[in-house]
Amino acid sequence: MVAGLVVMLSYGGGEAWADAYELDLHLHSTEVTPNEFAANEALLPVKAAAKGLRPAGSGFDFIGVAAGQSFWRLPKSQNPELLFLSIGTEELDSNDFASTITWSLVSVTGTGGGAAPGVFSMWDVGDLGGVVPLMSSSSGAGTPNSLTVSAGGHYHYNYGFTAPGLYNVEFQATATLAAALGGGPASGTAVYSFGVFDTGADYVAPVSTPWTYQGQQFTVALFGNEHIDMGVGLVAVPEPSSLVLAGLGLAGLVAARMRLRRAVGAAAENA
Repeated sequence: MVAGLVVMLSYGGGEAWADAYELDLHLHSTEVTPNEFAANEALLPVKAAAKGLRPAGSGFDFIGVAAGQSFWRLPKSQNPELLFLSIGTEELDSNDFASTITWSLVSVTGTGGGAAPGVFSMWDVGDLGGVVPLMSSSSGAGTPNSLTVSAGGHYHYNYGFTAPGLYNVEFQATATLAAALGGGPASGTAVYSFGVFDTGADYVAPVSTPWTYQGQQFTVALFGNEHIDMGVGLVAVPEPSSLVLAGLGLAGLVAARMRLRRAVGAAAENA
């Protein structure tokens, strides 16, 4: 299956507004049911095909294992056997923001808020091919633990994990609204759950739901090779007036939803 989840970061105001527009996933596919679900209801599988050896060079120390040791990587370039993970802001209008959007790592935990089984990391590649560390849950890794994206974009990075098991990764998105929307900050958080599997036989998409992985329950099972855009619903702080909110609704900015779309191909990029 070659498909993707598209997200729209959005604004909301008031309890009723928040209830109506919680972040969720909307799937246009007969292969995954139900069609809509919250981001934290799905386990994102990192299958055995992601396993490899850490490259040499101190520039990769932030990953959390020594050179030559095993780790798992969801690559920046598409591998049809793996999740193709990205941050998608295609639905956002750059005119609605007075800044770029900062995407930050808040925490990485395991089951029940306990310790994660290993280190989570993110990185990019530079114009000349060098590694650009972005995030790491390893203490003392020296990474910025944040990156910036723009509205109307689509961003792919490398995602690393150093051991099998469950990782609950919490991200925060922050931005400044344009003056026409009242200005001021907007922010939001979302938790994505990753299951890292050591062998090809370890992950088999469950035939029924709900299902439990390492003590955490999920209501949706993915196949592990979807194209997924991650997102966070943004809420203005302080919240804009109901009149402004109505305008945002007409502009299509109040539905914090992810939609499954058919990928029409991905540009080949170096990992």
